[in-house]
Amino acid sequence: MVRLILDSTGQYRFPVLQHFEVEEAALARIRKIPCTRLVEIGTIAVRPEHRKGPAHMELVKVIMTTTWRRGVRFVLSCIDEGYFHGLLRKGLFCRPIGPAKMYMGSVTVPVLFDSAELPWKYRLLFFVYRIWGRFYSA
Repeated sequence: MVRLILDSTGQYRFPVLQHFEVEEAALARIRKIPCTRLVEIGTIAVRPEHRKGPAHMELVKVIMTTTWRRGVRFVLSCIDEGYFHGLLRKGLFCRPIGPAKMYMGSVTVPVLFDSAELPWKYRLLFFVYRIWGRFYSA
């Protein structure tokens, strides 16, 4: 399950920024990003039995779809610490923006995804996915 949060107010009122202690350097970087280029993906829930399967690719598809369809480059989120480390092992790069803490039942890491920093294999897979989707829906 994924929930997309937009901020049309320009006030950076994203839940991850309100519920976590965000490092000053990360907050300064985030505040330089126009709100039209930033979204939060909240409530990333992947059942434990699916975490070692293709679920991480579905997450990548959601992030890439969100960023490219909306012209957004940056995605804020908070991710279960175990799943966060699994994403890093699989090559999905995301920057922690503050310390992990107990949040909604598990130790959770606040992160910032930059679609420009995704490895080329994910970009290529998503490009093929987008082309196939356009062809399929035509």
